Amino acid sequence: MSFIVDEQLPESLVKWLESQSFDTIHATSLGTGTKITDEEIALKSMEQQRVVISKDIDFFNRFIIKNEP
Repeated sequence: MSFIVDEQLPESLVKWLESQSFDTIHATSLGTGTKITDEEIALKSMEQQRVVISKDIDFFNRFIIKNEP
């Protein structure tokens, strides 16, 4: 299973998931140079078939309404 960890969550979560053998990236590593939007994270998660880990309710609402990512 592969994950994208949203930017408000710590990079230590990425390290822990990697130590459990999960393919994981942090949203800040997507390299936009600015604050990454939820839309960009959602698009990357769909492109790369990654589950988004976030404490942001917007991702839950997006899933309920659009069934994505």
